[in-house]
Amino acid sequence: MNDGATSRKATCPQCGRQFTYDSANEPSWHPFCRRRCQWIDLGQWFSGEHRISKDLLADDEHED
Repeated sequence: MNDGATSRKATCPQCGRQFTYDSANEPSWHPFCRRRCQWIDLGQWFSGEHRISKDLLADDEHED
């Protein structure tokens, strides 16, 4: 029985592993292949390894 869900292929941005997931039941850690890769990425943000390289402009700080 197919309820409209399709299998999709993706590549984990953390480890580079290719994986398949069900589009109707997308895991909460997507776009990562597993929760471990999600936590590693979050740790890199907290440690400063990842950062936004563009300075915010005054106009970017306020949303209408």
